[in-house]
This record gives sequence, C-alpha cells and structure tokens, in this order.
Amino acid sequence: MDEMTTGALSRAFLAHSASRWPLVLGLFWGFFEATAFFVVPDVYLVLVALLHWRRGLAATAAAVAGAVVGGALIYSIARADPRGMDAFLAGIPLIRKDMLQATGERMRLDGLISMLNEPLQGVPFKVYAAKAGELAVSLPVFLLMTIPARLSRILPGVLLAAGLGTRFRRLVHEHIPVVFGGHAALWMLIYFLYYLKVG
Repeated sequence: MDEMTTGALSRAFLAHSASRWPLVLGLFWGFFEATAFFVVPDVYLVLVALLHWRRGLAATAAAVAGAVVGGALIYSIARADPRGMDAFLAGIPLIRKDMLQATGERMRLDGLISMLNEPLQGVPFKVYAAKAGELAVSLPVFLLMTIPARLSRILPGVLLAAGLGTRFRRLVHEHIPVVFGGHAALWMLIYFLYYLKVG
C-alpha cells in the first residue's frame, strides 16, 4: 500500500470516528448482537474509542441502548415460545444447547444477578435475554439489569482504548493501517480462543 493510499485511508477513518456514524452503527450493532449476530460490538467500539474517545463512549451508550431493545425482543419471543427460541439460538455460531440449559439453571438459582457474571462466563447476552423471558422474570427489572450487564462487558475495553488513544494520539493517527491490522489480529485471536473454549 503506497503512502498516498495509506494517508487517504487514515483520513477517512479519522473522519468516520469523529462523525455521527459511530452512534448509528453502535446502536444497530448492539441490537443485532443482542438478537442474532455473534460478533460483539466491542470489535468496532474499541477501535472508535482508540481514534476518538468521546465518540467511542457515545457509541458505547448507543450500543447498550440497542442491546436493551434487542433484549426486550428476545425476552418477549422466548416468553411466548421458549422451545422455538432455544432452537433459534442453538443455530447461532458459538452457542451450544448445553450453554442454554446451564444458563437457565444459573438464572433459576441466582436470578438476574447472574447476568453480571457474563464477562467471566462468556455467555452471549441474547442467551440471558431468552432465559429471562422463559422464566417470566420482571421485564422492567431485566431491562434495567441489562445496562450494567452490558457496560461491565463493553466499557473496560473501550476505556482502555480511549486512554491509549489519548496518550499515544499522534502515534495512533500516523499509523492507522498498522493499528487496524493489530486490532484485527487481536480479535481473531480472541475469537479463536473462545471457539476452543465453547466449540
């Protein structure tokens, strides 16, 4: 890639990170990851925060809002048709039937507080949303619990990226293609290790 092309890409990515698009994409990514998509919004949010910390935080808030809407949808469908929802979720990559069963048992024992363990358990949010609907827990309480549950998973990485992007702003902005390549490699490694864990 020549210097002119690299410079054009860098300017485009910097302009994107400072625009309103991260809020729109964050909102939709949060919604789709809470319903059917299997790639977490952190992949995008961390990169935005690295380039523009304010937009990164705003996009994180948008992604959480999208997750609340998506979670409400999955909750409602699962409450009406729990078996159908289990079949749907089992068809999504990286979700196993035993994960669905174990999450349901954990929620029966610990209630919605178990959602706060999501970052440690590696269970997709949509599974908790489905089991909350199946167990007919309070929808308003579930939606309120969604906010800290999502933030506890997403916010640490976004804050770290925002800090690094602010501290090494010039270096990051001058080497955006390298940053993107490293970012992509890191997430491929994360998903490979996660696949080995749950696959």
